[in-house]
Amino acid sequence: MLTRFLLFTAGLTLILFVYSCEKEKVKEFKGDFQPETAVAEIFLAPPLSERWSEISGLDWHGDKLVFLPQYPDRFESDSDGLLFYIGKKQIEAYLDDKNSSALVSENINLNCRWLNDQIDGFQGFEAIAFRDSVAYLAIEANNDTMSGYLVMGIVKDNLKSIALHENKIVSIPMPVQIRNTAFETLMITDRFVVAVYEANGKNVNPTAHAVFFDFQLNFVGELPFPAIEYRITDATRINKDSTFWVSNYFFNKEIDRYNPADDVLEEKYGKGKTHYRFSFSERLINLKLGPDGIEYGPLPPLQIELVSDADQRNWEGLVILPGRGFLIVTDKFPRTIFGFIPFAL
Repeated sequence: MLTRFLLFTAGLTLILFVYSCEKEKVKEFKGDFQPETAVAEIFLAPPLSERWSEISGLDWHGDKLVFLPQYPDRFESDSDGLLFYIGKKQIEAYLDDKNSSALVSENINLNCRWLNDQIDGFQGFEAIAFRDSVAYLAIEANNDTMSGYLVMGIVKDNLKSIALHENKIVSIPMPVQIRNTAFETLMITDRFVVAVYEANGKNVNPTAHAVFFDFQLNFVGELPFPAIEYRITDATRINKDSTFWVSNYFFNKEIDRYNPADDVLEEKYGKGKTHYRFSFSERLINLKLGPDGIEYGPLPPLQIELVSDADQRNWEGLVILPGRGFLIVTDKFPRTIFGFIPFAL
């Protein structure tokens, strides 16, 4: 009887000790939580709302937000394919509850009939950036090896169409070879077009850098780029203070492909509550274009509140909505989601 009591007491002591440690661990764990921001969905009307529209980039052309499908020829048109736009006022009215209807987009005809003859293994458009009436687009291809291309075109008739130049297409030097990985981010400076490779983590791309071209697509050189783990999928325009934001996404089933090293941003700033809970990541990272290349900006990452493991959102397009925050869009995973993230900019 005494032996049983001693065993019970020892067991109870052990349980209380474990509980005490767990309680202390939870308390410390909660103290590490960093702020997270939820995405407010903005509903879209077809065809943009369809999963197969597979949006891969966003950029402003004046007050019109342009949506770039990865495969513009999936849409029926009299041209070679379609891009789409939605006016800024429509988006703001939706956010101000003045319009609760799904937003209807306008068509942009894309003229590029020659494209498939010039690019073997075409895998679609990945990024878009405008400079006045000129559009720059990044293309991904796979013909035994991965390739990236930069093409330019002219915006016509107040964005009714974009005509790509047959003789204005160049190859972007690939830093490494990773399956289904190329350049998903384009930015415009006062002198250059800057292209950012998708994978810049320490273990997969140890000499990470961006590449830049002049406005006629002549290659100029390379810019050092931070060893950011996971994928870089788009960027906002560069602000007057030379800062900008990039979308940074990690799909946990791609761990073998991107082989992430220790996340220096996570070590410095910690994680949000849902980022502790799940093994994937959705966030925006503040960067700055400096005299020695691209470096981390002054602001901590904006961690996006995660939903569930089954609803990992592949954010492929990102812009700033002036005075309000960010607009962001997924491709087809888990479906087309167009969202607003409030943030003081």
